[in-house]
Amino acid sequence: MNKILISICCAMLLCIPIGCSQQDNVKAELPKTEEISVTKMKVQEINGLSIKFNDFSTIESGTKDKQKILKITAHLKNKTASPLNYDSLGLEVYNKKGEQLTWYPSTNFGGVLAPQQEISGDSFYEAKGEGPYTIKYKDLDKPKDSVEWKNVMLQ
Repeated sequence: MNKILISICCAMLLCIPIGCSQQDNVKAELPKTEEISVTKMKVQEINGLSIKFNDFSTIESGTKDKQKILKITAHLKNKTASPLNYDSLGLEVYNKKGEQLTWYPSTNFGGVLAPQQEISGDSFYEAKGEGPYTIKYKDLDKPKDSVEWKNVMLQ
């Protein structure tokens, strides 16, 4: 009799973990992202600074309103023999309607690039409206000089 009770208890104990193993009703709350095609975007050069956009994605802000934020990752290279300044505040992003997106106060990057130095970093904008997007970079040291990327699309 004891062997039967012990066998039944063991069988029941084995069923408990099996019943708890499914996690269909549990969803991780991770930010959704949408990739933007950057494969056809060319490297642009302005005053010896080479700029290529490697990644575009939309992320949710950490605030209660879950506002969509456009995150742009750029790769830069100083091709000169002198230090060059770069500031992501020189980037302007426009939506399909030509409305300029507002710079999102986050950890936007910038600084001085030593000769031949390469860096990558992110810039953030409030994602309003739809693409295709136009991106302009104005050299803050020489504001009349700029480069432009057109028709940046969501994949």
